[in-house]
Amino acid sequence: ALTADTVLVTEFETTTQLGATVRDGGGVVLETPVAWTSSDTAVALVSSSGLVTPSGGQGVATIAARAGGITKSARVRVKVGPSTVAVNPATVALTALGDTLRLSGTVLNARGDVLPEVGVTFKWVDTTVAHVTPDGLVRAVGVGSTSVTAVGDTVRRSVTVSVTQAPDSVSVSLPQFGALVPGANVNFSAFVFDRNNNAIPAPNILW
Repeated sequence: ALTADTVLVTEFETTTQLGATVRDGGGVVLETPVAWTSSDTAVALVSSSGLVTPSGGQGVATIAARAGGITKSARVRVKVGPSTVAVNPATVALTALGDTLRLSGTVLNARGDVLPEVGVTFKWVDTTVAHVTPDGLVRAVGVGSTSVTAVGDTVRRSVTVSVTQAPDSVSVSLPQFGALVPGANVNFSAFVFDRNNNAIPAPNILW
């Protein structure tokens, strides 16, 4: 008889030891060699001693123990769960209000294999700095720093989003005046804009 009829293995690195006992018709234990086989080695391997090791694939494998002309089996179900989320790019730096950038997320198992069946959604923390759509489109709405979190099933990863306003253009306002009087002061005003034509508050201007 086998020590287990069904074995659930949740991660690829988990091993399970199966055992088999051979008895004759009177119930006496026999020292008969047992041969172990797996129906699907892409899902699980089994050693000559009955040690079951998942081999990376997800699914069900039947582990059979054969002694003489008798075969008993146990089902091994391997479920390779998510271990981490990889986000590309890992950091975001936007230099103008209204700028956008698309994030992509991939869920990996503990071995680093991609789990395409696990989707990723994105969430933001500070809506005064940046917004993000569930599919990863980040848009700058204010100067500062915040984080965006990628969530895939039970795992998540946050990336830093920084928003600045890099000067792109300058507009000079000319005062309205008539004839200039010697010694009089004339004040000019200058306005600095980022590349999306958003005014930059309190810019550092050298005249």
